[in-house]
Amino acid sequence: MILVTAAWCAPCNALKDWIEVTENGEGIAYLDVDYDELPFDIRSIPSLVVDNSVFVGNEEIRPFLSSLNLVEI
Repeated sequence: MILVTAAWCAPCNALKDWIEVTENGEGIAYLDVDYDELPFDIRSIPSLVVDNSVFVGNEEIRPFLSSLNLVEI
């Protein structure tokens, strides 16, 4: 799983904090749009890329991660 974020993005930072608290960030690689080359076309952040599927925004990402039973709400 790859989470695409930016340091200046408030929703991205909130999501990263949520992931760190609930999942300890295990299994998720972070890419910053300002510094990292993205291997795919991302049009919105935060975005979570999982096996060629892209989940955009906290409203899609948090429920997806929770559905994997990796995190607790």
